[in-house]
Amino acid sequence: MKNKIELIYNKMCYDCQFKFRNVIEYVKDNPEKNLNDLDLFKCKVDKTRDVLDDKNILPLALIFCRQDSYVFIWKDSIYNGDGTTKIPVINNTILLSQQTIHKIKGYNLISNSLTTTKKQQTLIPKIIEKNNHALKQSFNRQIMVINRQHFLHMSKMRKTIMLLSLVFILMFGAMGGLLGWYFLSGQNNSGSIIPPNKQRIDLSEHFDNSQLGVIADNRAETILTVAKDKNPDLKIDNLLVKNITRENAIIYVKSSSNIYKNDSTIIVSFLPQKISLLTHVTKRNFFINTNSPTLKQLLKIIELGNPNLKLEYVNIEDIITVENNQIILKGNLVSKRESKSIYVFGDSLELYFSNTGRKMLSNDLTEINLGDIKNYKSSTILEAVKLKNSNVLTEQIEVLPGAVLDKEANIKVKSDSKDYYIDSYFIKVEFRSFNDKIGTIKEKLEQNFREIPSIKTAFELDSKLILLSGAVTSEKGVLWGTHLFSFDGKYIDRIYQYEWTKIIRTPDNDKLLALRFNTSSLTYSRYLIDSSTGKILKEVKDNPNSPGASPIDIIFLQNGNILGLNQANDGTKTSTLFQLNPDGTFQKILQIIDNAFFDNLWQLKNGAIFLVSNSGKEIATLNSDYSVQKRLCFDYGNGKDFSFYEFENLGIILADKHNNIYHLYSDLSFKEKGKGNFGDITVRLRLKNGKFVGFSTEGMYTLNID
Repeated sequence: MKNKIELIYNKMCYDCQFKFRNVIEYVKDNPEKNLNDLDLFKCKVDKTRDVLDDKNILPLALIFCRQDSYVFIWKDSIYNGDGTTKIPVINNTILLSQQTIHKIKGYNLISNSLTTTKKQQTLIPKIIEKNNHALKQSFNRQIMVINRQHFLHMSKMRKTIMLLSLVFILMFGAMGGLLGWYFLSGQNNSGSIIPPNKQRIDLSEHFDNSQLGVIADNRAETILTVAKDKNPDLKIDNLLVKNITRENAIIYVKSSSNIYKNDSTIIVSFLPQKISLLTHVTKRNFFINTNSPTLKQLLKIIELGNPNLKLEYVNIEDIITVENNQIILKGNLVSKRESKSIYVFGDSLELYFSNTGRKMLSNDLTEINLGDIKNYKSSTILEAVKLKNSNVLTEQIEVLPGAVLDKEANIKVKSDSKDYYIDSYFIKVEFRSFNDKIGTIKEKLEQNFREIPSIKTAFELDSKLILLSGAVTSEKGVLWGTHLFSFDGKYIDRIYQYEWTKIIRTPDNDKLLALRFNTSSLTYSRYLIDSSTGKILKEVKDNPNSPGASPIDIIFLQNGNILGLNQANDGTKTSTLFQLNPDGTFQKILQIIDNAFFDNLWQLKNGAIFLVSNSGKEIATLNSDYSVQKRLCFDYGNGKDFSFYEFENLGIILADKHNNIYHLYSDLSFKEKGKGNFGDITVRLRLKNGKFVGFSTEGMYTLNID
């Protein structure tokens, strides 16, 4: 489903599309406002409607089309400060009086702007006519250039066909890309804030019905549940709700959503049978000058700060003295369990009463959607909180330890705060940790060799050297096998002709386990090698009486076990997981997984084990018994070339040998495809000193990790 504006544009006739483009050109030339300040609605005109019912709304322009009429309106004209509309909007359609429509023409003539009715085709700025003329001239010049380029090589008939084809391609290309070009707007960002993902879709594409009708109550979770019922395509786990009133609310997008654009919103309308206390309670912090107020006094104070609150339906309970040497009381405002009550049964809000001038953190931290941040270090999160909430005293708050993910964090008041009430209450903030620079080339290291035409794997030895399997071209020619490199990119020597496809640690710190693919038998062999020199110690041989194993991938688990993965070669889609002994020999089969070929084994720092299919289209997380917990379907290309890298406070990247990097969340769901300069890096390696390095045919590089 296309987004709202594209759908509207595509339904217009050619003449009205021309008018649409003129309006956009005018707005782009407006020195005071831009396209972000404009909204578009379907419009119905009621000749009997009173102009006062239009609440002084003055559209910028009106387009009469064959099927519908459309109005462009500045957002500050139609929206209230809280995001609600001044007049009802039903299915993106508004009703206006005939007098307001007449005002559009008068306003546009006075401002030397535009009108766009059918009878008045061209009351538009001369600059637009000039731009259209320049566009035609530019197009004609392009055709002339194409003619000259093909004049000596094509017949007259072939030229005509080519030119007509180009004309149609340009026309359709222009139509397809028009809206994106017109509505493209950039932002300058600094610090930890990154521009939003341009690939997400507008929320309106999954939101056909914003009229929710009668609902149980107006709490956020209820609104989202009903919205999902009315709009089955809606992904409500990507959404939040704000500015909730008795009849309206704004549904907006979590920063971590990889589906919807961050700035897209939908205003929904409803008729709740009960309402939450928050509907009528906007003030929750009150001044008192006594430590022993009566319940009646407290309720009166609450009513003065919240005049819409119906006191007959609420109680105040659990009043405690927070500090004995200061007047600070805390209590819970609770709705009564009465059938006639207008409030949700048992709804509760925490309130404070004091003469200290302190305030609740929620008074200042109101915007919880922080956008994109470069990492999820506490300092970065607090910086983003400050950027979105300028009144927050970040030196008096902290990120709750142990509760930080790459999507969300909990913020609480520090125990020594002087301006906020100190309690266990916290506010959850949403964000997306995304840094497009991770894995991109930082610098190329000086080298003493020509190239590396083939690279299979690389591993850091305990001697602070890099063991690399593949081919290296030097003055001696092309040398195939396993080689030693220094951290600064210098080639040292080839130590043997064998090549490894995977190298891992073992429970014996002095030994590594390596896999070698045998081209003659099309099977894998295992070898123990020295962890300092990389030299071969011995080939691993399974007990003749055991089932044996020929793993295509192996990993050394955090619990000290070695896990192997194999694929059936009998035509069935079966993958087998088995455990190896510390010396690399076969121990036992752990799990047989049907209906999937998996090619890679990985483990995250949190202990989670997962598999990647050889098609690159599936990731499977495992339970503690190595059975499949869940499967995530993607399209990453060739899974055999994948490597995973997990960075503290940065997230996970999945890299292949084809210049692609994919950013993932900690639950392995897709976040974003990298768009940076990754060069021709085929193998990447995270060193113990924290550096991230990569190898390509051209040599060795250091890669960005911040």
